[in-house]
Amino acid sequence: MLSACTDLQSYLVNLPANLDHVRVAENIAYGDKIAQKLDLYLPRDKGLAKPPLIIFFYGGGWTSGDKDVYKFLAESFIEKNYALAVPNYTLYPDAKFPDFMYDAAKAVSYLYKHHEKYDFDRDNIIIMGHSAGAYIAAMLAADKTYLTSVSTKDIPFRAIIGLSGPYAFTPREEPYTNIFGPPKNYPSMKIPAFVTEDIPPHFLAHGTDDHVVSDKNRIALTKAIRQQEGEVISKQYDDYDHIDTISTFSKFWGDEKLRNDVFEYIQNIMQKAKNEKSN
Repeated sequence: MLSACTDLQSYLVNLPANLDHVRVAENIAYGDKIAQKLDLYLPRDKGLAKPPLIIFFYGGGWTSGDKDVYKFLAESFIEKNYALAVPNYTLYPDAKFPDFMYDAAKAVSYLYKHHEKYDFDRDNIIIMGHSAGAYIAAMLAADKTYLTSVSTKDIPFRAIIGLSGPYAFTPREEPYTNIFGPPKNYPSMKIPAFVTEDIPPHFLAHGTDDHVVSDKNRIALTKAIRQQEGEVISKQYDDYDHIDTISTFSKFWGDEKLRNDVFEYIQNIMQKAKNEKSN
């Protein structure tokens, strides 16, 4: 898994991005630790309505990754008139589970509190992640204790978008046994166990050629959400591997199916929110 994540980051960092039409606020500190910084991308031309915010958590097996790699993602989302935030979070060995979850909660809480300063719509926040970042996104939604530990206000999410996430895996080897162990702690890391009836809508995607994270994770979380009568769109993508589910958001990637599905999903979520507000 670590090898695949390293290959992913090496590939993504070389994806070009045109940010001429983007307002960028870099290295915003959401906490006191070195890693607790985020980048925020907003449409340069302010529209009549504040843009929804997508908060993206990257993958890397909780051991590597950097927000600077995901400028190509910003280009893709800004084009659709969405704001995008990409937080860094403390990685192993400086952090173990659940340390990075509290970092993620602090980043979300900071953005929610400072929505007026950065001019986005805090009532329309979507949490998105890839691989280990998809785990973080889904866990934030399922186990509310992380957010309540850093915020006195309830922070609603419009939806969760998870790409190739290890939502229900059991650590079998280092460093994951060190990150999540000892084994008596494993029940507290299984996201399906925390799903309740108020879980926000989910969009879960996994590639049929993913040999890094098993699709059993998507299936397990989908089942848990449906058992609670929650909303979930859960899809497999033929011929997508672990990297494809995130690299599809680059304009230089050939297959746009997953990218188009995600943007259609967000559009539908936002239209539903608009309809509810007007009613």
